[in-house]
Amino acid sequence: MGRRTARFPEAVIDLAFDPDLVLGPFRTTWHSLFGVLAILAGSALGIRLIGARVRFADRYAVALAAVFGGLVMSRVFHVVDAWAVLYAHDPLSVLAVWNGGASITGGIVGGVIAPLFVTRSRHLPAAVIFDRGMVGVPLGMAIGRIGDLVNGEHWARACNGVAWCVRYTNPNSPGQREYVHPAVAYELLGDLLILATLFALLRWADRQRRHPQLPFVFLGLYGVARLALGAYRLDPLFAFGLSQAELVSIAFIAVSIAALAWLRRPGPSPT
Repeated sequence: MGRRTARFPEAVIDLAFDPDLVLGPFRTTWHSLFGVLAILAGSALGIRLIGARVRFADRYAVALAAVFGGLVMSRVFHVVDAWAVLYAHDPLSVLAVWNGGASITGGIVGGVIAPLFVTRSRHLPAAVIFDRGMVGVPLGMAIGRIGDLVNGEHWARACNGVAWCVRYTNPNSPGQREYVHPAVAYELLGDLLILATLFALLRWADRQRRHPQLPFVFLGLYGVARLALGAYRLDPLFAFGLSQAELVSIAFIAVSIAALAWLRRPGPSPT
């Protein structure tokens, strides 16, 4: 008798989620619900970890700047990426944010840049705020990805031969009807791994009384993870045969390596 080769069933998970969520007289989407929860949880963790090192009013101002900057830039990056397909024929639809459309990489860019203006204008300890507040970012991203998974708007490549291939069966879902990789779930797991890594580095740095430069660690880790996920997603090509997210991820990795190398360069020898 020939030897049998074990293999997983080709596809076993049907996602029947309706992207719309009705709560009594209110109608929203699961995507919006988890987006709000993501903002609240990520901000709350960052504010808590900064703690008494910075006044609460200043922590709150930094968090608001991060949220506002992240929302604005996430929309800007999305519009630039999808202009020809979704907005060129109706430019005013750019303002219809209630219809969805955001870029997580743009959100990261805005969420990092906007707080810099607050820390500078208020003369706050930027290293403390960014090192500690950054831990809340992957938590918020992970929670937000739950909404993306339910919504199904991020398309992925066909999947077979593994037990976790998924398809969207609800007629209201924008998700794919054929079995595909749960690429958003992969990213959610990556976000949780980054969260655990940042938290561990922060605790280690506290014991060593050092600055762990977590913003640049985060950029590098997320850039690598997002590039790896490009093999499973069906994102439109932006330039040089790569998607916008892949190009931004390469920039994240380059900035991370350059910044960490610069910050860890040996200082001048004492005379």
